[in-house]
Amino acid sequence: MQVEGKLQSDVAVYKHAARLFEQQAGLVAPGAGDGAPTPKTAPETRLTAGSKRGGGRRCILPRRAAEARVAAPCSGDARRLARRLVARRDHCRSGGYVGEALGVYSYLPGCQGTSPTGIHWTYVQPQHTGTGTVLRYLYTKGIVTNATCQHHHTALPSPGVTHAFAFVTNPYKRVVSNAGFWKILQAPTEAFPDKDPICRFRAWLHAQDCPPVLPQTALLACHPVKFIGHTSSLAADLRTALLGVGYPAGVGGGRVPQEIEFGTGKDQRHCITSCSSNKTDAPSLADWYDHASLKKVQSWYQSDFEAYHFSLDPAIEHHQAS
Repeated sequence: MQVEGKLQSDVAVYKHAARLFEQQAGLVAPGAGDGAPTPKTAPETRLTAGSKRGGGRRCILPRRAAEARVAAPCSGDARRLARRLVARRDHCRSGGYVGEALGVYSYLPGCQGTSPTGIHWTYVQPQHTGTGTVLRYLYTKGIVTNATCQHHHTALPSPGVTHAFAFVTNPYKRVVSNAGFWKILQAPTEAFPDKDPICRFRAWLHAQDCPPVLPQTALLACHPVKFIGHTSSLAADLRTALLGVGYPAGVGGGRVPQEIEFGTGKDQRHCITSCSSNKTDAPSLADWYDHASLKKVQSWYQSDFEAYHFSLDPAIEHHQAS
């Protein structure tokens, strides 16, 4: 009950800070409630998007849309403020609110544990990096419990933690996955009426005024990271991470098997192949992007591309050896 009360208190503080941040950034009027503010709209822009899949595409790309405001609620001023916080690493401290502007929270606990060798570790969870899969594995194997490990994308480092590990994902894939999270890919909406999920994705991305999720480099900078794996080799890299913080190899509770196997269902699906309604002919990662959207993602996530050796070519999904 004490932990639950603390969480409720943290969430209340977070919501209050979120409203203040939006008011200061000019996103909502002073004194506005919790309702989603109405964004300013602008005329639509017609762009012809080229794609190897099915030739050229004529997509209707609105400059602004209600769903875009929900998915990445920040104006130019809010974006600049959030970037200044990140540049000063103020987002790493309690009270250094970035929140909805870039998708991280400094008021919620993350996932941590203590290994049999006494190492106090934390698992850093950038959005759309297989976090649900990793947490389910840690729970089912008895390595952590819900009391100390929760599914939060927190920038707040826990006191006493000496080792942190994380797994990173291709930025192009994270952005598509985020669009799926906001249900942009699943079906047409009033703001994004195109029947083609690729056109809806490009319209949604075109409407964004800031990165929909925080760069992985910025979130990891808040923690004492000792190991960074990749989601393209998640099972093998999770094994390396757990051995590195002091869990013994072997079979049984709290031990690390020779080969980690994830469950079925959610752990075997990813938005790239399941968010679109066309399951039998799922788009490749490169199919989702045109030239303008590629440049946008490259600009937002330049540090991730460089630090984790991801190719700027979306046809090359996995990281390149350094």
